[in-house]
Amino acid sequence: MNTFFDQEDSFSKTLFLSFLFALAYAQSPLFSSNQNTYFLHGLAQSGQGFLKGDWMAKSADPFPLFSFLVEQSSSFLPTFFFHIYYLVLLVIFMMSALGIAVEVWSFRHAKSVFAYFLLITALFSLLFSFASSNLLGFDLSHLFQNGLAHQYLLGRVFQPSSFGVFLLLSIYLFLKKKHVWSILALAVAVNFHATYLLSAAVLTLAYLLILFKEKRKKKALAIGVLSLLLALPSLIYSYATFANQPQESILAAQKILIDFRIPHHAKVEKWFGIVSLFKISLILLAAFLVRKKREIYLIMAVPFSIALLLSLLQVVTQSYFLALLFPWRVSVVLVPLSVFVLGGALVERLSEHSSFQFLWGKNSNIAYLILICIFVLSGVISFFLQYKNDTQRRGLLIEEEVARTKKPSSEYLIPPELERFRLGSKAAIFVDKKSHPYKADEVRDWYKRLTLANRFYAEENADCTFLEHLMDEKRLTHVVDERLLNCPFLILTYSDSDFKLFEKRLDVRRY
Repeated sequence: MNTFFDQEDSFSKTLFLSFLFALAYAQSPLFSSNQNTYFLHGLAQSGQGFLKGDWMAKSADPFPLFSFLVEQSSSFLPTFFFHIYYLVLLVIFMMSALGIAVEVWSFRHAKSVFAYFLLITALFSLLFSFASSNLLGFDLSHLFQNGLAHQYLLGRVFQPSSFGVFLLLSIYLFLKKKHVWSILALAVAVNFHATYLLSAAVLTLAYLLILFKEKRKKKALAIGVLSLLLALPSLIYSYATFANQPQESILAAQKILIDFRIPHHAKVEKWFGIVSLFKISLILLAAFLVRKKREIYLIMAVPFSIALLLSLLQVVTQSYFLALLFPWRVSVVLVPLSVFVLGGALVERLSEHSSFQFLWGKNSNIAYLILICIFVLSGVISFFLQYKNDTQRRGLLIEEEVARTKKPSSEYLIPPELERFRLGSKAAIFVDKKSHPYKADEVRDWYKRLTLANRFYAEENADCTFLEHLMDEKRLTHVVDERLLNCPFLILTYSDSDFKLFEKRLDVRRY
């Protein structure tokens, strides 16, 4: 059967379509959202501002490979290259989506590929997200692209979890019988983000089961060993850095993370509901449709079954370890994979139905072109509008002031919600609530710091005595606040409509 992907120029077509998807998806400005956590170590190591003096930058790095990429890029390339990196990952995502659908459903018409491409682009586009949020009050795109527990492969920013697209690429490569390359793709995801270790393990198990059923035991053994060897660097680093601590300290840190910092990710009762049931239904429906296609069925069924068992075990035992292992995180692969399968099935069914033949007719070319232009233009325009709006965001002025006036010895107490202050100013801060470390004793230190900061900022009137003790003990030099602080040991050095900057006087003794 002569399909779209059998044509000589199929790769260039797929690459071009995937590039259009990457433009339509739209990224957020640097440095925003989770980037304020994940970019810190790399930017500090590259000598950006005085970030090396920040206590968080000195904490154990959970993403050393990503930090190395950030460090080298920041040292030698314009920061815009981080957008280029993410564009490449978005291209890999769509190429995997197209490849998986073609392998599963063997589209007979080139226009089936374009129809499928438009369907996936629409579901993942910022335009769909924006329209559904404003018209319905709920972002429908989250139903089709995010996994359970508010976890996802694709966000709007470049971050370690974005390398999860290599899990989908691995599935496509395995379906193409490129078994070694599929394991190499798993290794990329795992070594950029260790939380994908479980997802990669269950996918590898599915691959092995498929090969055993095909009576290819030597091949199964070989890729099993290769998978383990390639995952070892991440396993060894994670154990040596984060697990080799007193059990009491680990349990205390786990409790802080689960009950305080990330209950929306780690506690089933916090995230399980109608939306979760819908996503699970998508996975089950997709698996049912491909039940006679052994490879893709097992690739879906094995990870889902293991994740379900481990999740139920966590609920029953209330294990902190299992909660932070996130067995449900494999859903960030299974949900988009299910959308690929279901989307491909829908397109294939429509191509066979006489009532929808107009979608494959000559006159459909113009409609396809118009829709592609709408999605791409909306993504590009949104990208630039977000950057324009970012120049007016709250807190930008104080960041720029600190960026100009900071010194190597400066350390700032800031409102904990000012998550962009650290990277925006390239200055060392006391703490914020967004960025937390991962090593047990450092998690506990972060929690103590945040408790102290929250105590100070929660009061309607500042407690100067408490503040002075805090600044003395922690050697803080500046305070950022919305309030006008009438503390005799502080000097107001800057003020704007949002925040005021105070510097500690060195000539005032404690009262």
